[in-house]
Amino acid sequence: MRKEAIDIIKDIKPYKGGNDVLWRLHRLNILDKHRLLLTAGAAAFSFNAGQHFRAITPSEFKNVADVVPDYWAQLPQKIFPLIAGAELYRELPLLEVNKNIEIPAHVSLNEVGICEGEPIISVVRQSFNTVRRIIERFAGIR
Repeated sequence: MRKEAIDIIKDIKPYKGGNDVLWRLHRLNILDKHRLLLTAGAAAFSFNAGQHFRAITPSEFKNVADVVPDYWAQLPQKIFPLIAGAELYRELPLLEVNKNIEIPAHVSLNEVGICEGEPIISVVRQSFNTVRRIIERFAGIR
């Protein structure tokens, strides 16, 4: 192997504690070969704070609230796995109830020690971007 390639591999650090995204991809690849299914579930991470603010604003201030844009705020903690009856968000008691609060559920991987409750879309995006950057580095070797 050329020295340039060896240097790139050393720099990438394809192991846990080095490039964790690449390590996670490797571990998931191993599981995928030896099991029929990866463990997954649903998780909640955020809510639409803009929509919520517009919904709970008293009617005398609606003209002000109507200009508030959508804004996705983090829930106080990740909720995984989602189970029936779980409390997702608690509002102050004097405010109007928002029966249509937007809290999306994300299909998430749950492989203990590898990716616990991480949205699949995030895992795929991070893996894709990491591998793309590595390929670009190797493409420069002639």
